[in-house]
Amino acid sequence: LMSFGPFEVGDAEVEHFARGAVRLELQAFSSSGTAAYVLGRANLPLAALLDCTPQDPNPVVAGTLCFASEVDTRIQIATVRYKARWRKSIIQQLQDYTVRRGMSPAAAVAAATAALPSAGAGAKAAAGLMDAAKGLFVHVYNVTGL
Repeated sequence: LMSFGPFEVGDAEVEHFARGAVRLELQAFSSSGTAAYVLGRANLPLAALLDCTPQDPNPVVAGTLCFASEVDTRIQIATVRYKARWRKSIIQQLQDYTVRRGMSPAAAVAAATAALPSAGAGAKAAAGLMDAAKGLFVHVYNVTGL
């Protein structure tokens, strides 16, 4: 379960979640050393976390992440089931964003991307947002088929 927050959510953060993703690495460690070996990578788009409604102001987004091999990205090496949600609902911030901009976050990001042909996927949502590597520790309690 990944839980996002608490932090201040403004327009830049909403746009970042509309176009951003969490990049995950699957690593293996040898029992006799400290070196890490990257086995595969996966991306988790964050836009689904913006799918809040008055009936469900803080939805739990669940799915399966597929890790692709580092050597050949067509080869799936692992899958991980996940759940993600906000610690606190951001529906009010999303509604405020839509009123200020006159469109939803997804529409605003699509319009901005269309206006700037050089900014494709992976472009920064706002200059103030950091793109630093973060560590995520995941406890694996069951492995099959190795």
